[in-house]
Amino acid sequence: MASGLTMPARDLFRFHPARRRWPTALKAAAAISIPLLVTTLMGHPAWGLMAGLGAFAVLYGADTPGRFRIKLLSAMAGGFVLSVTAGVVAAAIHPAALLALLVVLAALAAGLFVTLKIGPPGSYFLVLVCGAGAYLVSQGVAPGRLIAMTAIGGAVAVIVGMADLIGDPHRPEREAVDLAEQAIAQFEEASEPGVLRTARAAASASLHLAWTSFRDGIGEQPIDQRNADLFERIGILQTRYTRRSAELTGVTTGAEAQPWGSAEGDQVETPTLDPEFEAEQLRDSSLGRPEAAYLIQQALRWPSEIRLIALRVGLAALLTGIVALVFGFDHSYWGVAFAALVLHQGGSQYAQTVRGGQRLVGTLVGLGVYALILWWNPTGLWLVVVVFALQFTIEMVIVRNYALAVVFITPIALTIAAAGAPAVDPTRLILERGLETIVAVFIAILVLWVVGRGTSLLLVRAHGRRVLLATEMVMQDLAESRYAGVEARRHRRHLYYELLELERGLTQGLEDDRARVEPYRPMIEQVATLGYLVLGACWHPQVSRAREAFGRAVEPLQIIKSHPINRPRAAADIEADVRRVQRVITDWR
Repeated sequence: MASGLTMPARDLFRFHPARRRWPTALKAAAAISIPLLVTTLMGHPAWGLMAGLGAFAVLYGADTPGRFRIKLLSAMAGGFVLSVTAGVVAAAIHPAALLALLVVLAALAAGLFVTLKIGPPGSYFLVLVCGAGAYLVSQGVAPGRLIAMTAIGGAVAVIVGMADLIGDPHRPEREAVDLAEQAIAQFEEASEPGVLRTARAAASASLHLAWTSFRDGIGEQPIDQRNADLFERIGILQTRYTRRSAELTGVTTGAEAQPWGSAEGDQVETPTLDPEFEAEQLRDSSLGRPEAAYLIQQALRWPSEIRLIALRVGLAALLTGIVALVFGFDHSYWGVAFAALVLHQGGSQYAQTVRGGQRLVGTLVGLGVYALILWWNPTGLWLVVVVFALQFTIEMVIVRNYALAVVFITPIALTIAAAGAPAVDPTRLILERGLETIVAVFIAILVLWVVGRGTSLLLVRAHGRRVLLATEMVMQDLAESRYAGVEARRHRRHLYYELLELERGLTQGLEDDRARVEPYRPMIEQVATLGYLVLGACWHPQVSRAREAFGRAVEPLQIIKSHPINRPRAAADIEADVRRVQRVITDWR
């Protein structure tokens, strides 16, 4: 019992390592403060604080490539304007209409953001901005002015968010490739099975990030001199990764372990992928993010972690909103947003529980900080300085410890709320914030541990099933010699992505329900082995031609597919079927 109590406390206050944060922190603080500075000089500081609702867009995609980032920033800025507008309209109809809007928005946005891998801060701000807009209008703020200032804040966020790329437009892509080089070097050196499995997963994830960053950075434009050097580096990494994968496939299948010759420069057969290949072919062979339609299709198919996240968020938001309405809280949207915040990014139940605890502790301490700000009562340029300092500090510490970040998130949020509605009672504001946080965190954690209880193993098996289905598509391509086509490259990208998701899903399942998931671990690892074996076969000049073997391997896979995923089945039986598929491939000669 003692260890059970100390572990959460230790994780609650643990500091995590983080790469340099000051550029991101500076951008966020500038985006929030610039509208406030301008409007303060104009004599209307409240307008600048309203613009902060749109300026939150700067928090998205801070380290992503420029071409992708400007689309994401613009989409979020536009989304915040629409969210504020929808909140204003719903509040004018009825409080229940606003609650319904917030619940639906919280659930759908959470599912979509996780599906598309948009990343922190996730869907939370859409809900917060929607509710805040409705509240401010209820306090007498003109709807048109609020929407206009939100749009201005969003425009500032887009400009400031892109500013760091002016001098070095391809820095995010280059940094991603640097990390991939380190991970692939370790993959090449690894030999012991356990170390090799870990190194392969790390190399796969880093190469996925490198290709995703590169494709996000250049889009569909032709390769030109500006990005040719980076393209050459990632092309070489692609070849090194495929060579190592093909070598492991060769060892497993009894084919040539060095499929394209030795490192000493012997005469070799042209590899399937080579950095000297025609540029568009190599780019089409990349293993970056799958298309959005595929990601959404997979998310909607049950069993699905995404659907579970959306269900939990929607239910927690609904329950919290009902409690807020019953007790007459002025800021009922706070509770809805906080409940969504605990659950909207998914993860293990333990990690989400820790996040909820951090939100609670950070808020309660942050209320004390806000009380000090009220006592000081900064105005004019001092208010600008306070807001800048708070936002800068938030971004500096949020990756290291979320609880500490919330200590500063709370006063900046309350400063915006109080300035936007100057008639509010500060004491009531503090008490209501504390009570709604307690209620929201309690309900969110309750929903987390009740809804979806016992589904960890089902979700892990579902991840395994998706890998097998993706493996089947690639095997069919190999059986019909379609491995060089555009559709075949898309299938490889899907398999690669599902293998990464399988690794993450297994880790999360073991954290949530080790007793039930652990017996299936060898089976899941065997599924991953099969997936990487088939993926490596695509890049092995000898094995990729074993059409008959891959055609025959598809048949035993049907045995696995014939068993419904929601019907319990012994792990040993599934593993035996997977090994049967693998034996057909390894006996290709």
